[in-house]
Amino acid sequence: AISVSGAESGTSTANKAAHIYQVLYQGYCAASRVELCLSIGSMALLLLFWCFVADIVRIIASMTCWKSKLEDPRGFELWHLIQLWRRR
Repeated sequence: AISVSGAESGTSTANKAAHIYQVLYQGYCAASRVELCLSIGSMALLLLFWCFVADIVRIIASMTCWKSKLEDPRGFELWHLIQLWRRR
């Protein structure tokens, strides 16, 4: 608690000012904690987003670029999928 030295007991102007100052400081501390939580949360969500982007790129690369070990090793995975679909 914040107190003012030399202030009278009761409802003096100095005690009211000290109380207002204390409430404003507590509000500032709460806003600072909320800002910290929001910044950490936004960084975590940004990291998660880029993990999803990397995973999508990996999936696309595995469908189109990496060689399949199931059939002809000269072709692409997507080519094998098209060939299997045409054989039906």
